[in-house]
Amino acid sequence: MISTKKVIESLSKHGTCKQQISEDWNGNFELPDKLHDFYCSVGPINININGYGNPYHLPSLKELWNQQAGYRYNGITNERIPHWQDNWIVVASEGADPFIYNCDDSKIYYAQHGAGNWNVTELFASIEEMVVCLSVIGEVVNLADDDFLDDDFLINRQWVEKCSEKLNTFISSKEKVEFILDQLGWGEASISQ
Repeated sequence: MISTKKVIESLSKHGTCKQQISEDWNGNFELPDKLHDFYCSVGPINININGYGNPYHLPSLKELWNQQAGYRYNGITNERIPHWQDNWIVVASEGADPFIYNCDDSKIYYAQHGAGNWNVTELFASIEEMVVCLSVIGEVVNLADDDFLDDDFLINRQWVEKCSEKLNTFISSKEKVEFILDQLGWGEASISQ
């Protein structure tokens, strides 16, 4: 389990964290306890973290319900969108690709938007693990600056290795780190040799 202190320390490098109150949630169902606790203790305030391509966006609790538009419900008509499960809550996104909190097991799943039906992949054991991983990725992207991509817009291998090394400090499985990076576009096809 990753401590709240570690989560706040990691996330604060990319934006503001502030404890939020339950009344900030304006969804049409009760917020799950673990998400409630996350926002009351960590509280990202609409943080954008640099990534490979689009930034990762973590909404504030006040904006979390709006984050569901286009997934759970139509943002114009407010009609429920079929094929979106009731136990799913989008807690972050990369462009239109959602990071989904599963209310049944508190794990974070990832899906690519526009692939037809929602083919979700379990990516993180918890929202805390997701936040720290995305924060580490953002740190590496910021550190790399102009050297992150080569002339073909592929990630320079040294930055993938640096990211893997940093992620392995709190995720003990090298295979899981490789899987996470692969799912987020840092796999072999995206790496400069």
